[in-house]
Amino acid sequence: MNEKKDLIIEAFKLLDRDKDGFISRNELEFGFCELKLNPSSEEIDYFFKFYDLNKDGKIDFPEFYRFWISIDCG
Repeated sequence: MNEKKDLIIEAFKLLDRDKDGFISRNELEFGFCELKLNPSSEEIDYFFKFYDLNKDGKIDFPEFYRFWISIDCG
């Protein structure tokens, strides 16, 4: 496994506060707020609209990984 994927796995684990294998809307909001990003409700909606591919209301690791790969600049 490469270093970048290891970092993405660790970020996912940090956001998945209840350790159920998914990132809920509340967990994502909490994580962003911890980073002092304070996203609006609309920004969280936007994230879920594009990255919750199966529309189940939570982000699994493949969806989260796709997000990070899509914003990777190098």
